[in-house]
Amino acid sequence: LLPWCITTGMTAATQPTKRVRVGWCNSPFNEIDSLGRRSGYAYDYQRLIAAHAGWTYEYVEGTWSGLLDMLQRGEIDLLSDITPSPERAKKMLFSKYDMGREDCYLIVKRDNARIQEGKPETLNGMRIAVNKNSLQIPLLQDWLAEHHIEAEIQECSLDAQEYLNKLESGQIDAWVTFYDEDH
Repeated sequence: LLPWCITTGMTAATQPTKRVRVGWCNSPFNEIDSLGRRSGYAYDYQRLIAAHAGWTYEYVEGTWSGLLDMLQRGEIDLLSDITPSPERAKKMLFSKYDMGREDCYLIVKRDNARIQEGKPETLNGMRIAVNKNSLQIPLLQDWLAEHHIEAEIQECSLDAQEYLNKLESGQIDAWVTFYDEDH
């Protein structure tokens, strides 16, 4: 389950009219349509928070990994879709309520006949991309170790289309991501 996350030192009670820098990357929670309009679950939820807190938003676009780094450096104030951990809790405040749930999937090309569903051993020797600094990395490492799989994990800071391009071009064999019906 994924709560909202803000940097320490910023609360609605202490800064009710603050201009808040919000990290934005295209995901199942955030979208920008062909006319440049923002939408999605995270966007709608953020707007409700802003209305309640009296905030105005400045959106900062980037990759999820890059935005997480910016949040930790204090360059942005709010970012959705962060899984809490004890280490992150030392640097960030997480909301009391979760914004949703994250299911991770392994994405491969449709014509990849080598990797077979239900046969984890077919991942041996594969190059698997995953978001840099994400908690998906230790989860993937543990899963690979549990199934005695030797695979190359590539930590990347890319947007979804760039991952798909790497997959299509054969630079990676698989990509670990959360569920997105567009993939």
